Amino acid sequence: MAFNNWTQPYKPSTRTIIETKQIPFMCTGGNVYTIKNKVSAASFTYKAVAPRDGQSDIVFIHALFGFPTIDRGTFKYIGFVRGGEFHHGGSKAAAATGDLKVAAFIHVFNLFMAGKNHPDLELIKEK
Repeated sequence: MAFNNWTQPYKPSTRTIIETKQIPFMCTGGNVYTIKNKVSAASFTYKAVAPRDGQSDIVFIHALFGFPTIDRGTFKYIGFVRGGEFHHGGSKAAAATGDLKVAAFIHVFNLFMAGKNHPDLELIKEK
């Protein structure tokens, strides 16, 4: 039977949970993190990538596609954060704005930007 992480019951994470300062963590180049819904057990993994030219006011967001593990999956560009706003990557993005990976990131990012949290969400540090 194949593993399907969308139907597995919720299990508390043994990894580091980021409970404060989520936006700075999500927007720091090099950070890899998973956003997990404790009710549905749905989760999506992202990586923040700093630009090569060292421009500090922008960070590129990549989502994990393929295998459900970080080491075997592929991170693909979905958009960028600048000035406290997420901007979809348009035609260069690997997924449309309606894709669940993108929609989940936008929803959680906007929630944290508004200074809110949700008891059913976990922001988990991966690496």
